[in-house]
Amino acid sequence: MASNDIFETGVGLFAYDREASLDIQQVESRIEDGLAIIEITYASPKGGRVPATLILPRGMGPYAGLVMQRSMELEFGKRYAGYGAVVIYVDAPSFRPQDAGPRGILTFTELDVGEQIQLIIDLRRAIDLLMTRPDVDPERIAYLGVSYGGAMGGLLAGVENRLQAYVLIVGDGGLVTHVTNPENCNMPLDDFFEEYGAWIDAMWPIEPIHFVSHASPAPLLFQNALRDPYVNVDDALRYQDVASEPKQVIWYDSEHWPLPDEVITDNARWLQQFIGPGALYLLPTPNYRSSAVLIDRLLIAGLAILAVSMAFLIRHLSRQDRNNLRGNGK
Repeated sequence: MASNDIFETGVGLFAYDREASLDIQQVESRIEDGLAIIEITYASPKGGRVPATLILPRGMGPYAGLVMQRSMELEFGKRYAGYGAVVIYVDAPSFRPQDAGPRGILTFTELDVGEQIQLIIDLRRAIDLLMTRPDVDPERIAYLGVSYGGAMGGLLAGVENRLQAYVLIVGDGGLVTHVTNPENCNMPLDDFFEEYGAWIDAMWPIEPIHFVSHASPAPLLFQNALRDPYVNVDDALRYQDVASEPKQVIWYDSEHWPLPDEVITDNARWLQQFIGPGALYLLPTPNYRSSAVLIDRLLIAGLAILAVSMAFLIRHLSRQDRNNLRGNGK
């Protein structure tokens, strides 16, 4: 079946009732580095509860919103909260405490299909959650995913049309793409296909590579590593190539993890144009707070007043000097 046909057949798997109650429950809260960290859970349309972490910025809102998966350290999200985004970290179903603790992403059973569908729906509910918050501008929400989150973000982009942008970091076309790459497979491919053929057939219709081509009009930023031992360069290129426009691709001379700091600075500046409050000319970017534009314009006005005042003073002093010269000439 062609990729587009797979998309048309599979997109309905990720539907849910947006009007259903989120039933948000706060577990605990704390302050770290001046940022409010709030542990919550909310109801999953597929059953159970979704553990998530909210990171709230300092300063005046409304803020931008950023949906992330907890495949990265909390410090990662705190950087974006510092720029002025309300960040929500979401746990994948296989990493939730109610499932008796983390057990890894894959079981190579039908469970993987259900959990991948549930993850995407739970991410969509995280968007709903941000949109209900009075401190978040619903028109300025984006997604950022790393590794597994970079792959699943391509799937989310194909079924979700409310986000302004997607940042997909060191991701590939999906789990089937990943495990069937000879560099990643721990057995001969013929043996793998024979043993896990039913799993591949079940997972292939929800492979992100079929969905990332339908992200438009949302822009995509791909950030990949040239020395990545986990995400093959050819797989990353295929993922990037099939993605819809507009898109931007940046490669880094690094491994899968840790990523160079330029990855954050590059994507944070790129996000500015989509979830920032407007063009900033004097304030250092990124800054996603609504107040940033007002402060920036006040600085511009202040500089303009200063320039006019300096010009007036220079003109006044110049006239005074000419008058003094005439007086001395007499």
